[in-house]
Amino acid sequence: LMEGVKMHLKEIMARDEDIVSNDQIGEAAPAMSSAIMHAIKAIRNPVRRLKELHRSIAHLCAELEAHMQKQQGFLGTRTAQEAGDMIELHDGETLSIMHTRWKKLLKDLYNKKKETFDISKIPDVYDCAKYDAIHNQKNLGLVALPDLYDTARVLTEFIAPS
Repeated sequence: LMEGVKMHLKEIMARDEDIVSNDQIGEAAPAMSSAIMHAIKAIRNPVRRLKELHRSIAHLCAELEAHMQKQQGFLGTRTAQEAGDMIELHDGETLSIMHTRWKKLLKDLYNKKKETFDISKIPDVYDCAKYDAIHNQKNLGLVALPDLYDTARVLTEFIAPS
């Protein structure tokens, strides 16, 4: 049963079309809860939303890299990585670790060779975005984080509803 549900989710998330009418929603998600039906309406075009999420993560990674390069200038370190290692964020995490965490999610979310998204990573992206919004956004002022968080939240409400 669980494998069948996973396959159905993958099929829905591979659709590169707007899912807006009640007929389309019913076809995509028969016998699903109203919360999941609402989530599908919010997603509209699953592939477009996944691409949007991937782009947002790439923008966040670039923004974190720019923060580390800026700190390199202030701190006089040899590399941006060294500067990032010196910037401590919430609970002992450094800016470099945060950057590495997001680069891994960027890589894991999309398989370039197969041109497919790994939808099992969406809840991880959401959890990291929520964590950074709560604990690191105030100090870093990341421009890409609010959109990334919103997109990840909408996708997670469908993939792993609470």
